[in-house]
Amino acid sequence: MAGINRALVENRRLAKVHDSASKPCIFLSHISVDKTAAIAIGDYITKRGDIDIYLDINDRELQEAARAGNAEGITRFIEQGLSNSSHIMCLVSANTAKSW
Repeated sequence: MAGINRALVENRRLAKVHDSASKPCIFLSHISVDKTAAIAIGDYITKRGDIDIYLDINDRELQEAARAGNAEGITRFIEQGLSNSSHIMCLVSANTAKSW
């Protein structure tokens, strides 16, 4: 069975049903300009095995908080993604070196 992206609202319920506590989940950390690479890596991970991901660009609530400039909401949703993940993968590129 392929992995799922737990950032998608419909997959949050699936993760709970399928005992997500024992299933690995990788939080994909990236800067926004590298989102295409993050999507490709997330697709690769979920299609290759029974590993879930959390990719923030698919978290509707997080994106709404970001559009509203709600720093507390952004922090809360990122913390939720982290707490529901067992691993973190940081995408580091030349773009990252130029970012704060």
